[in-house]
Amino acid sequence: MNYKIKKNIFSASVLCYNNKLSSGKLADVFLMFIERLRRAVQPGFMAVILVSIMSAGLFTFVAGCGKKAPPLPLLKYMPAPPVALTYNLSNDRIILKWTYNDKKNQLSTCRGFRIFRAERDLSGNGCKGCPLQFKKIAEVSPDRLNFTEKIKKGFQYYYRIRAYSENNVQSSISNTVEVKYP
Repeated sequence: MNYKIKKNIFSASVLCYNNKLSSGKLADVFLMFIERLRRAVQPGFMAVILVSIMSAGLFTFVAGCGKKAPPLPLLKYMPAPPVALTYNLSNDRIILKWTYNDKKNQLSTCRGFRIFRAERDLSGNGCKGCPLQFKKIAEVSPDRLNFTEKIKKGFQYYYRIRAYSENNVQSSISNTVEVKYP
């Protein structure tokens, strides 16, 4: 490849990367560049060069920038999280209680609460260094600020709660309570 071709590729790449060209002008530059390449390069290499240029251009426009993560809802639509999660043990039953105050958020309507639980075997058979796997165990209505469940001996339980809105947008997670039931 001669110097002129390398210079044109570099110039077009820099212009594309810095978004100095609008899409219409970019298409004109691209077509002009392809025409110059067609004249300067042997026909057999033209296909290889075109594929390389197109994939580089596609990468430039598709790759984007910044941290990739699942999309998040606007904070104004996110319900407030439940607070002050506590528990009481009564025989083989755990009673969870929490408070909820959604004054900060007039746009979200709390539709209910989702209760999540993780458990660890106290006998030592489980993985001690593994992260907790929380699973949704129940949903309760927004007017109910408690939950009761029967638990088994020999386990350590962890509970947390999330509020959710009419649009199924979940709040951040409440505090986590830890219960040992030997």
